[in-house]
Amino acid sequence: MDYASWVADLSNEKITEIANGYLGEKGPLENCFRTEFGSELPEILNDHHSMVIVASEIDGRSERIIRYLSDNYGVGINAATFQYFQNGDGKELLSRVFLIDPTQVEYSTRTKTTSKRPPPLSYDDLQKMSKDNGVGDIYDLLVERLAIIFNRKNTTRSSIAFVGVMSGSQNTIFSLIPKDSNPEDGLKFQVYINRLAKYLDEDKERLVGILPQDKREWGFVGYSSPDWTGYEGFFKNLDEAEHFSVALNKMKWTRDS
Repeated sequence: MDYASWVADLSNEKITEIANGYLGEKGPLENCFRTEFGSELPEILNDHHSMVIVASEIDGRSERIIRYLSDNYGVGINAATFQYFQNGDGKELLSRVFLIDPTQVEYSTRTKTTSKRPPPLSYDDLQKMSKDNGVGDIYDLLVERLAIIFNRKNTTRSSIAFVGVMSGSQNTIFSLIPKDSNPEDGLKFQVYINRLAKYLDEDKERLVGILPQDKREWGFVGYSSPDWTGYEGFFKNLDEAEHFSVALNKMKWTRDS
């Protein structure tokens, strides 16, 4: 259940990042999906998921919980028990039995859950959110400047992410998060610092030095790789945003010259 709760919160952006990291040179995900299934990658990923508990036997308490979640709330959960046998001729057999008929689980999931995963917010929605949270000027400045530095941008339910293309894969590098911002703290950001250093072909410590003073080490939950770590913090005012964007633009110009 803990793992499923983590999966449920994965956005399109995070799923794409994980997939591209796994696929490596075989990626990106969009191309692999098109090749494998003959269609375009859906706009909304992680619409729903299912859980299967695998064991040699299921105790009564676990069985009651599984049936309760499936029958009453349409949770996509089931249990599969496996038994190993060997007959007199030495032939090995493996039997599998589902606690609930999989078709019944699918039916319950479709009929008892009515809401789909909400789509990402639009750019206008995020801009309005930044203004409502008192950081509109900082947000507008950084979005305009960062859009020139990175290859593209996309949105989630809470943030705008700036993406860089490296080794043929698209990687989120920098994010602005209006949802977690306020006039006192400022505009929240998150950066994968090693990706940024690679993208700009720049020294990591120099990049850390141009980040706002209000920052702390941060990493994407569930991954210990340096590629998934960096910093998060807040841009307190326009001066900090101006200083950062100008310095980043100079590094980008140096890289391209």
